[in-house]
Amino acid sequence: MPSEIELCFGLMGPSALTPRGLARWELLSDAKPRVQTLSAIYFDTPDFTLASHRFGLRVRRESGRWVQTFKAEKDGLARTEINHILSQRNLQPIPGIDASGLPDRSQLMALGMRKTDATRIARPQALRPIFSVRVRRTSWLVTVGASQIEVAFDSGVISTDAAQSKILEVELELVCGQRSDLFAATQSLSLFFEAQDQAACLEPRSKAQRGLMLIAPTAQHHRMPKARQAGSTGLVLGAHLLRAAQALAAQVWVILESAHPEGPHQARVALRQIRTILKLIHAATQNPSTDAPMDLAMDAMNAPGDPLLLLAAALADALGELRDLDVATEKVLRPLRETLPTDQDILEASSLISTARSAIQEALRHDLVRAQTRGLVIALLIRADELRTDHGLSPAAAFARGQAQLLLKRVARRKRVAHSPEGRHRLRLAYKALRYATPVLLQLGAEPSLAIAAKKAAKAQERLGDEQDKAVMLQTLRRHLSDTQTAQPSGPGRFLILVEGFLIGLP
Repeated sequence: MPSEIELCFGLMGPSALTPRGLARWELLSDAKPRVQTLSAIYFDTPDFTLASHRFGLRVRRESGRWVQTFKAEKDGLARTEINHILSQRNLQPIPGIDASGLPDRSQLMALGMRKTDATRIARPQALRPIFSVRVRRTSWLVTVGASQIEVAFDSGVISTDAAQSKILEVELELVCGQRSDLFAATQSLSLFFEAQDQAACLEPRSKAQRGLMLIAPTAQHHRMPKARQAGSTGLVLGAHLLRAAQALAAQVWVILESAHPEGPHQARVALRQIRTILKLIHAATQNPSTDAPMDLAMDAMNAPGDPLLLLAAALADALGELRDLDVATEKVLRPLRETLPTDQDILEASSLISTARSAIQEALRHDLVRAQTRGLVIALLIRADELRTDHGLSPAAAFARGQAQLLLKRVARRKRVAHSPEGRHRLRLAYKALRYATPVLLQLGAEPSLAIAAKKAAKAQERLGDEQDKAVMLQTLRRHLSDTQTAQPSGPGRFLILVEGFLIGLP
């Protein structure tokens, strides 16, 4: 089945670029724009079977005709795409789905769908319209290196029966040629946005996914699927790095569009995965002939020669303060308010913490739409794609066994000296390194018993994390209330005394 490769930037801000403004980008200087109005209707089953497999199905009005398009994500940047022009008899009142333009049951099963679901999807009567998309598209076809790339500026809306979501984005699609040229154009566009003071983020969510989020915002299939690539060291490491980078980009949008605490938390999880994989990549390339394993629990500031580790660590630190406030709110402030709902000191402290969180989130949002964060995600995508060639990397199974052995030995060694808070913190890092590296190492060929060790490590890390959280929560609250803290028996001083007592009582 044919496939497409594209990257997309979402634009935001009160003075966002227009197509005329984008035309100032040097890559478009000699290109002629084409303007279209595109109207599309997206289909799925009532229980969203297509979405649960990260498939999309639409019928769109293009150049006076209706085109049916089926899309499916692959384990990578590419998407399977099947286009089918509908006959005129299918057009009124809403274009119907033509079964001849759908993948057959065997093709759907090859894409990962269960037999029963594939049988049902192959019958158009199981599908119904769920939302619509209408955009004004200005597009340019340009040459970059040896490749042709379509640049499209889309402005419009996604609409359901009850809600709407704005679309303002620039999409780059590789029509033919090399992925490296697509990445070069993406980097150039990111720098152009910075020169124009345009807030923008890479948008990993398709229009189909965003439309479904309007209908079922809490559905599990909005999350990035796990990387399931098997094979060489490079293919596996690249697949995991790509998925972690896409997960980070998706969580950036959660932070930008809501105040939900899962955004900062899941972004930090993605960054931990990214840092683990980058260290594995370094270990696999450092000296393949010696199986010299790398310390996955080391501080990124001491990592040799990889600026992406430093950028990922810096972003994790920036997210950390917001995450610490969220943990303190969930585990301390909320229970105290429920226990003493009229206590003025608790209410005042809660208000101060809420104000502090809003200020930190606003500053973070400003940073997330700038060039440094975009540059990190783009560089991670490039690194993941380069790993497909697998040149000079350690053999998969031997590498996985060596790294697993190192991780297990480190845990055992740090258990023996975990008598102090610092020792327990270092043990927690060792558990965390084992936990995040295990899915990658198992796919590379590590012994299955590593999965059992990783489950035990996750539970032990959680116990140590509760101890760490107690110390961090008190420090966080004290830091943000320090300007008003007094030694008097009321006010922030009294509140912090209540917090200390509350934390002592936690299991």
